[in-house]
Amino acid sequence: MEATSQTAEAIFTLLADDASDVRELMRTKLSGMPEAQLRQLCNESRLQPDHIAAELDYALHHSIWQRLTTRLLDWREQPMSLTDVMYFLCEFAHLDFDPTGIDSCLEDLANACGKEFDRSDANSHLEKANAIAQVLGDQSGFTGNQAEYYDPENSFIDSVLSQHVGIPVSLSAIYLLVAQRLDVPLRGVGLPGHFIVLLESIEPLAAYDPFRRGMCLSYLDCIQLVEQSGHTFDDSQLKPVTPRYILLRSLNNLRQVYRRRNDSRRTHAVEQMLLTLLHTN
Repeated sequence: MEATSQTAEAIFTLLADDASDVRELMRTKLSGMPEAQLRQLCNESRLQPDHIAAELDYALHHSIWQRLTTRLLDWREQPMSLTDVMYFLCEFAHLDFDPTGIDSCLEDLANACGKEFDRSDANSHLEKANAIAQVLGDQSGFTGNQAEYYDPENSFIDSVLSQHVGIPVSLSAIYLLVAQRLDVPLRGVGLPGHFIVLLESIEPLAAYDPFRRGMCLSYLDCIQLVEQSGHTFDDSQLKPVTPRYILLRSLNNLRQVYRRRNDSRRTHAVEQMLLTLLHTN
């Protein structure tokens, strides 16, 4: 049901009421409204006081978070893709999430890599993986956000594609999604304390660190990365991980970030998603 102007004005008035029980009743009503109606109310609240717009913004986010948590249950029946995971995270955070914009950016990056293949006469998977790292790290400048490592936007691929900075797992996802488009078998690897990508089924090991502009890593470099984070290295840590693992790791990162910011609402939403994901294993 659409929210008429009169309905919207009534909702705004009740949210501005001095009586806390009236405001609480209105919050309960909002929690049961369809997502489309909440979006309409948010659009109409732009000229309202900040606290009213904030109430509606949270109600809409909460509705989206509930829908996304339900989607995790659906993924029990079919495996999630890396694209599914990245879109899931963006939708969690951004009301203006635009999947077509993400696809367009990734296609542009893949095209740039394809041109580098031609320019450098890259034919083998190793030569192509090196070219992808060069285009994404050196030419496009994707790198780790050292200055604002705990900014939640570092976890969302639409923001990373726009700002060209992120954290290891989100930057690695860009490498993986670009490589998928070019049929280059890069795989994600969740090291303790870090996340990298490596080229599958090649000896000696060919790995790349997207957080450091796609720097090439040797087997010994990987050992050093693990030991620097205070862990003991084991070869099993170099096994490729699944999109499900990437989602778990990303949600855990966000939980830490929101806790640091004392954002109890988003912390709770992420924790509910983690619990759901763990129980659908």
